[in-house]
Amino acid sequence: MKTNFLQLVNPDYPILDEERPQLLVPAPFTTSNILLDATVATELTNLIETLKIENDVIVTDGYRTKKNQQDLWDETIKERGITFTNKYVAKPGCSEHELGLAVDIGLKNTINDPIKPTFSTGPIVARFLYNMADFGFILRYPKGKESITRISYEPWHFRYVGTPHSQIMKQQDWVLEEYVAFLNATRGQVNEG
Repeated sequence: MKTNFLQLVNPDYPILDEERPQLLVPAPFTTSNILLDATVATELTNLIETLKIENDVIVTDGYRTKKNQQDLWDETIKERGITFTNKYVAKPGCSEHELGLAVDIGLKNTINDPIKPTFSTGPIVARFLYNMADFGFILRYPKGKESITRISYEPWHFRYVGTPHSQIMKQQDWVLEEYVAFLNATRGQVNEG
């Protein structure tokens, strides 16, 4: 089955069992056993090596099984409460981490919280954000789009959508929900014509 890099995942569009990834590879730039979709891992490697920030960043999270997501949800509620959990953790079945297309990044040589890694400010972050769209990545949960994504600003959470989609989304300042709605509306116009 071909990967749908534009697959929208949120509470309105949960992941079906047949949509779960079959082939994952080890994530680059991590000290843990983290997996990603093969294309995501390759493009992330290309991006980080092109920017020459291999010694400055660390992949803190990638693919999660539905059980992993359920455990994270339950543990976060227990440790930090439901309000925090609803802001920063997707419900099981509704996390794009379960597709292997999402990656959380932190700054190396700092303490990275498992839910909120340190990747929000500084020259390394700025360079990554400036260049990521050319390698197919978007900042999935940007500031100011919380009413659309229903997830709080997460400067560490990146989603692979591929090019030219990532470049169009950056240019238009769209999140994935907005881009998918645009594509669906455009397809409707083409089908009507």
